[in-house]
Amino acid sequence: MNRRLAALGINHVAVNAFDPGLMPGTGLARDVNFFLRTIFNIIVPILRYIVPNTNLPSTSGLNLGSLAISEKYEGVTGKYFEGQKEIKSSDDSYDENRAQELWTESVKFSNVTSDEALFN
Repeated sequence: MNRRLAALGINHVAVNAFDPGLMPGTGLARDVNFFLRTIFNIIVPILRYIVPNTNLPSTSGLNLGSLAISEKYEGVTGKYFEGQKEIKSSDDSYDENRAQELWTESVKFSNVTSDEALFN
């Protein structure tokens, strides 16, 4: 979307990606069996001390809020953030053919016509 906006000369909208990380305590495992739910509820919270980018939901929320409204990120667009740290996204994310395929499939699955889709 960032490339599409830039091609149209729209530079007052920021488009960034945000990875909140693994977030124990969100109820993600609420529909799995007792054994897996127990592992998720007991073991996964410990991971935040061991595994990078494992956060409490409140930490990820604060990071996302900062990315959205902090002057520190004003004018920053087309970037990928892990928490508040800008990192390089996967090599595939820079492939314009794959981006076009993702856009086309997203439009198709959203049940809008190509005329209704923004930035076609």
